[in-house]
Amino acid sequence: MNDTLRQFFHCIDEVALAERRKDMRSMWKWLKQAEQFPVENDLQRWTLEYTKAISQLLYDKKADPDALCRRLLALRNKVRLFESPPYVLVKELYLRLLVHLLQKQYTQMEQFPEYEDLARELVERVEDEERYDLDKSDLYAFANGVAGTYYGRRGNILQGEIYYNRVWDRVGNDTVLSPYAFCALTYLINNLWFQGRLDEACEAGVFLWEKLSNGQVIQPFQPDVQRFVAVFCMVLESRGDRDRALDWLQESLDTGLVRDFGQNDDLMTVYALYLGELLFHHRSCSKQMQKMIQKSFQAYQKAEAFAQLTPWRQSNFYLACYNLERLQKGTRPAAWLDACAGVLQNQDFTEADRMPYLTGMSNVIREYREAGRQQQAAECADHLMHRLLQYYSMTEYYEENVRMENYMGICRLGFRIAYMAALDVAEPEKRMEYGLNVKNLLSSVLRLRNRTGQAKWNGNKKDRDVFEWYSLAQLSERIPDDTAVVEFLYAEPETYRSSMLLAEEQKKGHILELFVLAKVNGTECFRHKRIENGRELDQLVEQFFDRLTSAEGKPDRLAGEIYEYLAEPLAEIAGKVKRLWICPDQRLCNLPFDVLFDIVLPDWTDREIVYWKSLRDVFVRWKPEKGREAACVIGNPVFRQKKENTEEQRNSAFSNEEQMVPLPFSAYEAHKIAAMLRGQCYTEQAAVKQQVRSGYRYLHIATHGIRQRDEMNAWYGSGLAFSGIPNKGNSGREAGVGTANPDNAMCENGVLMAEEISRMNLSGTELVTLSACYSGNSRYSGIQEQNGLHIAFGIAGAKYVISALWQVDDLATSIFMFYFYESVVKGETIPAALRAAAFRLRGSTAGQIRTMVEGDRKRMQYDLEEVLEELERMPEDYRVYRSAQYWGSFVCYQNMT
Repeated sequence: MNDTLRQFFHCIDEVALAERRKDMRSMWKWLKQAEQFPVENDLQRWTLEYTKAISQLLYDKKADPDALCRRLLALRNKVRLFESPPYVLVKELYLRLLVHLLQKQYTQMEQFPEYEDLARELVERVEDEERYDLDKSDLYAFANGVAGTYYGRRGNILQGEIYYNRVWDRVGNDTVLSPYAFCALTYLINNLWFQGRLDEACEAGVFLWEKLSNGQVIQPFQPDVQRFVAVFCMVLESRGDRDRALDWLQESLDTGLVRDFGQNDDLMTVYALYLGELLFHHRSCSKQMQKMIQKSFQAYQKAEAFAQLTPWRQSNFYLACYNLERLQKGTRPAAWLDACAGVLQNQDFTEADRMPYLTGMSNVIREYREAGRQQQAAECADHLMHRLLQYYSMTEYYEENVRMENYMGICRLGFRIAYMAALDVAEPEKRMEYGLNVKNLLSSVLRLRNRTGQAKWNGNKKDRDVFEWYSLAQLSERIPDDTAVVEFLYAEPETYRSSMLLAEEQKKGHILELFVLAKVNGTECFRHKRIENGRELDQLVEQFFDRLTSAEGKPDRLAGEIYEYLAEPLAEIAGKVKRLWICPDQRLCNLPFDVLFDIVLPDWTDREIVYWKSLRDVFVRWKPEKGREAACVIGNPVFRQKKENTEEQRNSAFSNEEQMVPLPFSAYEAHKIAAMLRGQCYTEQAAVKQQVRSGYRYLHIATHGIRQRDEMNAWYGSGLAFSGIPNKGNSGREAGVGTANPDNAMCENGVLMAEEISRMNLSGTELVTLSACYSGNSRYSGIQEQNGLHIAFGIAGAKYVISALWQVDDLATSIFMFYFYESVVKGETIPAALRAAAFRLRGSTAGQIRTMVEGDRKRMQYDLEEVLEELERMPEDYRVYRSAQYWGSFVCYQNMT
């Protein structure tokens, strides 16, 4: 390199060093000197052009940033030609270019085709060169933060998670945060908010707010601060912590943490949130603040970038203008509200925008309702219902169900909000249709995930009907004659009215709606009832359940009180139909309607009751598969207890010695039923969970049903016990066969969890019978979705699932199952056979049971003398199992027609 070029690059080095020191005067001075040298080659020409462009982009307020960005993007590939040591500062300038472009284009990434390439390139350069810092700032965190944000906003949540995990691992324990680390954590909080993972977003937000308040963030960029304030306040508002959100906003504005820094989207969001919170809390806004916001809004609307805003940002701006005018004049300006509703209803929202869309639409619905514009509120609620169904079809499919629930939670919450908005403006038939389409859709999504085996639904025609909007008329067409469909829907008005999307369930205002759609002799009949004090009914149901599962007193009085709540729509229809299809909600999912009606309706014995998790399952057709074996029967697993358990293991239901007692009559049950069905039988050491598989018409499992004390995690809190449970007893999670147990490798993990079951392929299996305690007891997740073992088998593809609501007696259950399968073999339908078994068991006498047991001595692997002696002490005609505690536990769930 000659002296001229050496001097030229010395000037360029000084430019970069001055820029690093933020010494603008020296930077421009050295740049002008570099321009004086004659251009001798392409490297010199490119370096000068590049240095001038990036300097103007970063620091020249008069420069056209879009033109400079295009110019720099055209030059960016040439940097790869210059990898030798003399050009380290050139490479550093290129890193600055990537950082600036990615940060500047954050809100418009969908319109920026190069964004993905630049984000991935920045991550690769930082990792390959081990260049984790830039000006002592954490460039590694920033690089992964922008990459995670890109994939998150594009709907590829799984890919985004990889990058976001790196961010938190890198800076989650730092004492002091660099501006780039601050920016990356802001991206992380925003992404968690978009996914509806508000608890995690709040935790990260509190961490970042404390760092900012304590001066532990080094010179953060002002746009990043405003973005953080906006996102964190939206998180707090969405969690229902609105007092905290307003205090945080007020402090941010009063202290100058948020100030007028150009007309950017995040500043508008902060103002919109602030105005909305002031109105909600009935607080005034100072004249000075009103004028400042008004001036900012006017300038913002005139800016050229306004027309390029994403739909949710446009709607947010209109709603902010509406709130400002309300504060100024005390009126409700219809024009601004209609403009906001028009954007929300008429423009497309990406999957990543579902949280802002839900927040905006719920605010509009509430404003319409409070303004007395009921029709507009109903139209917006109807639009929200249809949009939520679209969100389900766009879902990213996690393999693990717990993550699926978290990811899809916002759709369920949106349904609750929209349903409350429609409660007083939509007709009952319309509200039942909402429940039919949007309530309890998780099982349909999980079933579709398993069937397609894809990471994301791609809209194949064969799958399109899964998320089709079904009308009430279509449901009526699918209902057989002499059948009534009963839909229960709970609503929480306090949650809606206070706009607390994820607040804890309120203790008052719990409304229950009961819809009945019946077809009697070809004539359709619709009935409806609204129960205002739904919590009183919940308490009665809980007391009724407790009374049934214990030997303390009779539940008749409680049954009568419960029926009084339901009698109005049911009394007229119950005596006219042969079967009820019941789609319960929340606490009612564990109400044994068979027992209830048996007590209050003496002539109910010959009628059928079938439970449905979602009425959408009525539209899914079950297709029997040829070549299936008759049956697989599993019973009497071997439970060898560990000699030593930790306190944690002793407290776990999966290693509870009281639950893991032998089930001698389950072996008797298994062998006899296998003979009745001419199927395969697996007991003792052979009773392992790997035998639960596809290829059978009937699948019968006689074992312990177990559940953990963690009520919020039913997928890993509900399971079936098989041989080998001690080896993995405390985890409850699946593990492949291995060498952990040399005596029997297949017994490595004897717990079959609901999560595992839901990912099986049992399509073509007509019936799964769970002869196990609590196997039909519904659990609820944080989004109030019903799940459990019976739901998991339905997701796997079984048509019918017979399961128990409470703990059952070993011998009584065996006899019940004999009666049940005798009816099945004779050709009875599954619901009819279940009802017949219950009727026969309650009428069985001590003499009949003793005769049956003695006749089956050869099948017994158990000393029967004690049982026979107890039966002999009873009167011959004594009905041993007449109590509903013995015959009322088993219910029938149907998952498809």
